[in-house]
Parts: sequence; structure tokens; C-alpha cells
Amino acid sequence: MLVGYAPATKEVYVDRTRPGCSDFHEDFAGRHAAPLETVENRLDIHIYVDRSAIEVFFDRG
Repeated sequence: MLVGYAPATKEVYVDRTRPGCSDFHEDFAGRHAAPLETVENRLDIHIYVDRSAIEVFFDRG
């Protein structure tokens, strides 16, 4: 899984196009994005990982 920010399109994304196992749901493997404006080209990313989930928060969201 890739997590990042694309400055050209001003969007944050989670890219799961190459997962190990994805046959349990047709929408799992994909790239999911949302618009986000940065302040002074700075971005806070918090990622929480446990056994069964990954949570990603951008700019305190």
C-alpha cells in the first residue's frame, strides 16, 4: 500500500492497486484520493497500524 500526496493535482491518496489478497471485495484494490490544499507546502500524515486495519489521517483529519 502506498500513501502520499500528489502536488500536481493537490490530492492525498491511498493506493492499494497491488495488494496481496483482494478477492474478498471488488473495490478493495484501487487508488482512492481526495483533494487537499497544503499550507506552506507542509502536510501532517498520521498512520496507525494494527493487525487488521490501517488508518490514515491527513492534516489532523
